[in-house]
Amino acid sequence: MRPVRIITAVIFAAAVAVAGCTTNSTPTDPVAVPGPRLADTGPSGPISPISHHLTQTDKATPTTLAAPRQLHFATPQAAMQYLASAYNRNDLAALKHVTTPQARNNLLFMRPNADNLQLVDCTLNAGRGDFLCGFTHGFPAATHQSGTGHAHFTAAPADKVGWYMTVLNDCS
Repeated sequence: MRPVRIITAVIFAAAVAVAGCTTNSTPTDPVAVPGPRLADTGPSGPISPISHHLTQTDKATPTTLAAPRQLHFATPQAAMQYLASAYNRNDLAALKHVTTPQARNNLLFMRPNADNLQLVDCTLNAGRGDFLCGFTHGFPAATHQSGTGHAHFTAAPADKVGWYMTVLNDCS
C-alpha cells in the first residue's frame, strides 16, 4: 500500500510541476524579485601585457573565508519561512538547505508561474510526523494573471537536524 501512495504522490507532484501554478483568485500586485548579485572578481585596473607578476607593492592581501554557517530549524515553520525567503531571492544554494532534491526540482518548475511565496501556516499530520504547510503567492507579469495563488508543501523531519520540504502537494 505504501509504495502505491509514494508513486501516486510522485506522479501528482510531477503533474503539478509540469502544469505549474496557473489558477488565480484574489487580486494583488506581483512583486518583482531582484536577481542574484555577482561579486566583482576581476582586476581593479587594466593589466599590462608585459608584466604578469605581482611586485612587492602589488602583493595580494590574503583573505580568510568564514566557515559556512550550519543551519538548524527547530520548527517546520522556521524552515518554511527560510524556504519562502530563498525562493523569492531565487537562491538555489539556500533552497538546498531546506528541500529534498525532488521537492526542489518541483519547486523550481513552479517558478515561471508563481512568485512572492509567503508562508501562511503549517498543520501537523497526526500519525505521520510531518506537517502540511500552506503558502500564498503572486503571479509574474509574464503570465498575464492577477490575484493570489495557493500552494501546499509537506515539511518532514530532516535526516540529521531540522526540517525539509519533501513534497509539493498542490499549487493553484
